[in-house]
This record gives sequence, structure tokens and C-alpha cells, in this order.
Amino acid sequence: MKVMVVAPVDPFASVASGVRIYTMNLISHMIKNNVTPILLGVSSSRSIKNELNFKLVPIINKNTSGYRYLFWLFIKAIFLKIDVDTVIHAQRSDYLLPFILLHKNNPKICTLHGTHIKNIYLKKGWIIGSIYEQLEKYVFRHADKIIMISSETQLYYFEKYPFLQNKSVVIPNGVNIEIFKITNKNNSIIKRYGVSNRDKVLLYVGRLEKEKRVDNIIKIFWHIKNTLPDSKLVIVGDGREKKLLQNLVRDMKLKGVIFIENLRYEEVPKIMNCADLLIMYSIHEGMPTVVLEALACGLPVVSTKVGDLNNIITTETGHIFKTTDIKEIGNIILDILTGKKISKISCVNTAKKYSWDEISKQIREIYYEVLEKK
Repeated sequence: MKVMVVAPVDPFASVASGVRIYTMNLISHMIKNNVTPILLGVSSSRSIKNELNFKLVPIINKNTSGYRYLFWLFIKAIFLKIDVDTVIHAQRSDYLLPFILLHKNNPKICTLHGTHIKNIYLKKGWIIGSIYEQLEKYVFRHADKIIMISSETQLYYFEKYPFLQNKSVVIPNGVNIEIFKITNKNNSIIKRYGVSNRDKVLLYVGRLEKEKRVDNIIKIFWHIKNTLPDSKLVIVGDGREKKLLQNLVRDMKLKGVIFIENLRYEEVPKIMNCADLLIMYSIHEGMPTVVLEALACGLPVVSTKVGDLNNIITTETGHIFKTTDIKEIGNIILDILTGKKISKISCVNTAKKYSWDEISKQIREIYYEVLEKK
């Protein structure tokens, strides 16, 4: 069986996004299980041997906007020769559109990594949002299967498009438990950024975008710092909000906030093993990979109630905020950092339920299902 994975990811990039992590783990497990993957992605900026030995079809030369990728995907889809029994698996609804129009006989699947339409309305406004919504609806009607990564995502789309109840399934994100695991604390990596052994480390890992509300995390940390001077907020990631966030820290005269961009993916578990708590404060999420990765490293998580996090973050693995009061949230975090004990083993056992061995098996079953129907 062949599967064409459609995602604007550089498979050999040193810095990983959530979609890239998902895509590369999926491809790796396809190969382990005798499925032939073809990635319609981004040509790599690094000269690295393709150890997985899969076929990469570059759509664009560098990872810029998703719309630029979509434009060139349309152009190249015209000339692609695709066997009719090749499954098309897109990682965003609009990335499936060229194949719906140009390769009508192939089985088509789309994974929704959250409610992307909300981001369109938030960042692009009502006009662009309305256009995208009509496009999304068209794609959903013509796709054979829609994979949702959380039940909250599924519920949102069921209310919006009731016809999806007959063609969607929830399969959450997976975590690579061979990479993300409890290890000895590597203080050298954290000391590189000015963190000492006695510091309590609050960690954020992710894109610096409006919907992630990292500005609120900084404001929360201000309350923590006033009570716990030996504390640090480590922000790992990059994005359009970075400059605004750095200015906020400067204007607040807040000490102990460390920005790290371009952290190599293999160093993320090392940072996690040096931290005391991972924080998320997003407006909306699906099933964030970073949460599963943190738990796999024995790192507890505190977060807003988004996606399916309330199913995996309990009093044994962290805390789900039931308040929006920043000072109150700061006190909850202080309680965890200074006293409340959370079992690393409970965190790890929760993450193991989402290993990629299990998640990839569920996705392969969907591949066979849509092939049989064709």
C-alpha cells in the first residue's frame, strides 16, 4: 500500500513543529509496517541522509506560508502521476483540495490538528474566514474520511457540519516514547541559558502566536517571581508574537524570562527533564503533542481546558485551570512548584497510552478501510 502524505514540512529540519512531528512519526511507522510513504513536503535546507529511505517530493524550497505551499501544490498536482490505489492523506483540509479536483479516483483522508478555521477568523478576519469556511466544507463533503485528533475538535465540527458524523473518527496525537522519557538531569544544557540548579523552571514549548496567549503566561510568571525569586520562565519557540513578547518582558522589567529559538528537536527532551512544570494557556488546541512529550519525560503539565487535555491532565499529572484570574493561576502553580508532589511515574504511564505504535495502527486501519470502499 502507498500513502501520499501532504504537509508543508521539511523532514530534516532541526526545529520541529507539531505537524512535522506527527508527519515524521507517521512516516516512520508506515515504513516499519510495510506501507510505502511519499511525502509532498518542503525541500530540506540541510544535507542529511534520508535514513528512513522514503520518497520526498518537494513542493516548495523553504517553509514559508501555508498558502504559498497550497499554490504550488495545485501547480504540481497537475503533473503528478498517482496510482489510483494510492491513499492521499492531507494534514490540513485545504491541502486536500487539489487532489479532490485533479485526482478524483484516489481515496482521500484529512487529519484535522485542531480547529484551524478559528485561527483563520482570528488572524485574517471575517471575509477570509468565510471564504475558507466554504472551501473547508467542500473538502469535507468530498473526503472519504476525516481524522480528528480530539473529541472536542470532533464536537466543534459536528455542530458546524452534521454530515461529518458519518465520515469522521477521533485518533489522537501520538508520542515517541523512545525519545521522550525520563533521563538523568542534564544541567549543562539548562546552564547554557543562565539557569542554576536551585531555580524552579516553568517551561513553555510551542509557537509564539496569538492563540497561544504566551503574553498571559508572562503575566502569570510575574506573580510567581514576586513570591519565588529563584524561578525562571523558559520559552522555547518562535513566531510572529516574539518581538511583542520580548517588549512585554522589558516593559514589565521582569527578570528570569529566557527565550530560546531554534532549539534542536533532540534537545527538547533534555530541557523537559530539567524543568519542573510545563505550562500551556492556549485559546484552543486539539491534542497538543508537546503535552504528551512532557508527560513522557515525567514532567507535570498545567493548562487551560482545551482539546482533550482534561482527559489526560488530572491531579496526578498536573492541573487544568478552572479560573482565568492570573493571580489565582500563579498561586496554583506556586503550590505545585513549592510543595505539591506529582508522581513522575503517573505522568509517564499516561503518556504511554498514546505511543506511536498504537496510534499508527489505528491510522493504518483507516487506510485499509477507505481503500476497500474504493
